[in-house]
Amino acid sequence: MPARDVFPSIMTRLKSGLPIAVFVVTIALVTSSVSIAGAREPFLCLDAHEDVLEKVVGRGDELDGFLARTQATIPNWRRGGIDAVWFAAWIDPWHAREDNTAAYAWELIRMFRWLERRHADDLKICDTAAGVRQAVAMGYVAALLGIEGGAALDSDPRLLRGFREAGVRYITLTWRGNVPWAGSCEPMHGEPEM
Repeated sequence: MPARDVFPSIMTRLKSGLPIAVFVVTIALVTSSVSIAGAREPFLCLDAHEDVLEKVVGRGDELDGFLARTQATIPNWRRGGIDAVWFAAWIDPWHAREDNTAAYAWELIRMFRWLERRHADDLKICDTAAGVRQAVAMGYVAALLGIEGGAALDSDPRLLRGFREAGVRYITLTWRGNVPWAGSCEPMHGEPEM
């Protein structure tokens, strides 16, 4: 059944300017009753941005629900039908100093790997679409890694290779605040617009 028949009120709202993410998430959550013409494989439901790494490092949160002060837990992902989670190694520009941002990014990457070992029955680190599909088919929540904030590079593009080899599959240029080589749409207090 086409999505336009399943979600007429959402389609109407979408045309009136509601964010498309609402529609995409809704489709992903009910894939058992929706087919898209030409789709070869079932849809997967992806949490496309999760800042939990910083919370685990900074506050000691846990993904199994124990001590969790966040909604991002394995039990919640399982209950919600989340197949894959894209973990963001977030570098807070308000606290970042040019001499320690790469080190903190590496700490978050180590935490990402530790979480997979700690939750070996639930999480599987993946760095390709095929790996995600395989992990989900085996009953895991697929875990992907990105870096939010180009400050993690400490203005050294040579670090990209190491991050790539460590499994990072995206890095944003900025979050909030400029870096020497990229301007943000929201400069921090006192920064010039680039």
